[in-house]
Amino acid sequence: MRDTRRFHCCLALPRLFPFRRVACLAGLWLGVAPAIAAQAAHAARPPVLTVRGVEEISTRNRLVPDGRRTRDTTSWTVARHLVDRSRGLALQVMTSVSRGDTTVDSVLFNARTLVPVWEHAHGRQSWDVAFGTARITGHVSSSGSADQPVNVEIPGFAYSSTMDNTVVCALPLRPGYAVVLPFWDGDHLEMDTVRVAALGNNPAGPWVVQLVEPYATETLWIDRASRRLLRHVYVNPRTGSSEHVEWSAP
Repeated sequence: MRDTRRFHCCLALPRLFPFRRVACLAGLWLGVAPAIAAQAAHAARPPVLTVRGVEEISTRNRLVPDGRRTRDTTSWTVARHLVDRSRGLALQVMTSVSRGDTTVDSVLFNARTLVPVWEHAHGRQSWDVAFGTARITGHVSSSGSADQPVNVEIPGFAYSSTMDNTVVCALPLRPGYAVVLPFWDGDHLEMDTVRVAALGNNPAGPWVVQLVEPYATETLWIDRASRRLLRHVYVNPRTGSSEHVEWSAP
């Protein structure tokens, strides 16, 4: 399934694409950095995941607008497999095409915790970063511009935004569960809230989970037994417009 986001300020679903809003994000980062630091102080370690290990997958995905005649313009493939069983390392490679732009994003990550070791991306916006326990370091560039250094403090860990739904599916979900998690989103860190409604989840049905981001709210329907993603919808909180993801094996 889809593990992505990011695109342009005017798009409803910034997480969906490995191109990020460089101009508007400078203001976003300066405005929320103190709040991020305050929230992150309470999350120095990644949560213990219910799902351990990584399912090796290869899927094709596309974004479909709801209730509009607008043709879907974004598609992507995701391949994920173990590369070092002794060290528990896995690699995810995502190739996305949106409005004529192609980006290839690769993440080497710990298969048990889903925390990245490094992330490389090449396309309209490119970056090469390493994940430590205190900082994310590396460089980022946009549309052929000179590399800009990255040296961002993190609260002990951070996930890659390209794996956000994989992380959510693996969390210890229960009625009323809520957690704020740090995600690296191409050129900045953001804190996103995962929450499960205390009421309204049918015990016989899937978990219904919200992932609240600065520019979109994702709702994920997750099978309780297998933790497979059944349905995935994005809503722009400013306009109310929504899109859903369709996926299949190659």
